[in-house]
Amino acid sequence: MGWTSGLRVLDTAGTAPVETAAAAPNSWGYAHESHELTWVISGGATLILDGAHFRVDPERALWIPAGLAHEVRPDPGSLLLPLYIQVAEFGTAETRVRAISRTPEIEEVGRVLLQPGLTTASERAAKIAQLRRCVCAEEPAAGPRYPADPRALGVARSLAAFPASPLSMEQWAQRAMVSARTLQRHFVEETGFTFGQWRTHMRMAAASDLLRAGHAVSYVAVQVGYTNPPAFTTAFGREFGMPPSALHPETVAAR
Repeated sequence: MGWTSGLRVLDTAGTAPVETAAAAPNSWGYAHESHELTWVISGGATLILDGAHFRVDPERALWIPAGLAHEVRPDPGSLLLPLYIQVAEFGTAETRVRAISRTPEIEEVGRVLLQPGLTTASERAAKIAQLRRCVCAEEPAAGPRYPADPRALGVARSLAAFPASPLSMEQWAQRAMVSARTLQRHFVEETGFTFGQWRTHMRMAAASDLLRAGHAVSYVAVQVGYTNPPAFTTAFGREFGMPPSALHPETVAAR
């Protein structure tokens, strides 16, 4: 890990995924005086901001305003290149966390800003202006709130990491060495959702990512724990008000 031209290069090869409430050895928490665009070259990572979890991967970057403390939990073998932009340089007070789609325009912005030694001042200013337009146009990022209780939090992280797990709430409670009633209470009081609702929300969030990546509905259904594709389609429609096929890249491009 090192510093290069203002960019922190994070190579996480060999690290293990987070499955318990304890902090991962290769995670860290900090805040910057500059804005950050968390950029992934390969793999992915979960960023934790004020109890909410956000995913970044080659399809999606994350805009983090200056001064906002956050923790990074990289997936095994991931390569992250956080991109820092001075507040004065960005020029607009944007205080909300935003998920940024890796469109061709944003890819070009990243290519230029990640190579400061090959970029003129005018080119950098132009790309920051493009980034500013994209950041201000994007919808604020939304992340599900996780329970605060360490036992419930460990279960929640495992559910997020393994959405296809068939284990029941009682089985998860047994693993966490807590009663099912207590586990349910922590989810309801600390997230606003029952255990089942929270797990469904995480499964649908994972499914939307897979669908946008171009995977077939039948494949996605299995990956998020549904052996019956029609049941998955029903659950997805109830969650998002649209069929899974609506998020397939070909469908989105045709709109």
